[in-house]
Amino acid sequence: MSGKAKRRDEAGASDADSEVHPPPKKISKKDSDDESDSIVVCEWNVLRTHVEEIDKAVSENS
Repeated sequence: MSGKAKRRDEAGASDADSEVHPPPKKISKKDSDDESDSIVVCEWNVLRTHVEEIDKAVSENS
């Protein structure tokens, strides 16, 4: 044997993969966060209804 493979039955072996950890808890953002860059669904709907006007304004400014 080459000796490169780990033995699973070693008493002192601490393998990070052998410990099972729960997934990290997700932190929910508050709606009152004014510094958020996310867009909510109602804002997407407004943008979608005005997409032609937005495209026209952007092309005029470039």
